[in-house]
Amino acid sequence: MVVAATLALVVAALTWWALFRSEPTPWGEVEVDGNRVSVRYVGGECDRSARLDVEETDTEVVLTVQVKRGSLSCSDVGVPRTVRARLEAPVGDREVVDGACRLEKYASYLACSD
Repeated sequence: MVVAATLALVVAALTWWALFRSEPTPWGEVEVDGNRVSVRYVGGECDRSARLDVEETDTEVVLTVQVKRGSLSCSDVGVPRTVRARLEAPVGDREVVDGACRLEKYASYLACSD
């Protein structure tokens, strides 16, 4: 009985992890229109959804694409995608930064090079 309950809990946890986790993804291009931003990135064919996290300071706007992967086995075919968000204030003179590129995991990615 205990083994079955433990196994069910492990299966539930793995299912949740596979279906609901999101991970940062470097983006390639941003378009700014007043206080609206559109970010283009290369996603995967099995992506379930994506959101754009925004952190604003007086000097920068950090945009981080968060992607939910839909399957554990997909091809490596890149799919162009766009996510949008509304800012609290127009970008103005602030620097726009890719939040994923601040993570060591993505520092060497082509999208993160200046």
